Amino acid sequence: MLGQAARGLPSARTLELRELTSYAERLRSEVEERWGELPQDLRRELAVLARSWESGPPSRGLWGKAVDLWEGLKLSFALARGDVTREDLGEFLHAVSLLSRRVMDRLEEEDPAFREALRKALSEESVPLTKDELRALVLDD
Repeated sequence: MLGQAARGLPSARTLELRELTSYAERLRSEVEERWGELPQDLRRELAVLARSWESGPPSRGLWGKAVDLWEGLKLSFALARGDVTREDLGEFLHAVSLLSRRVMDRLEEEDPAFREALRKALSEESVPLTKDELRALVLDD
């Protein structure tokens, strides 16, 4: 639902956007408090949403760029008309960003490699990165 909403922002109204923001905030709270109890299909959908949010939209060729341009223009007009306020849009994007980050945190916590690296770091078994390793991690992203 949130993924569809993000794609449909140009047609959203302020009230709808506020409802979606509230939904994202409640969902983030559920992820924080009850991740392990959430249904598997919901967890999968949240993971897809979080990964797509974190990585940004995939390149979709010339037609996709034209659609993105059109959607951007519609959003600009909605903002100009006051159908959507910048504050409400900002709050929505912030809420989805926080939800996405929390889901990614939960996915990392479930990853055995992450847990092992965390265990080593906490038990001081890990070795510090060299300057070259650190530079590669930062610049290769």
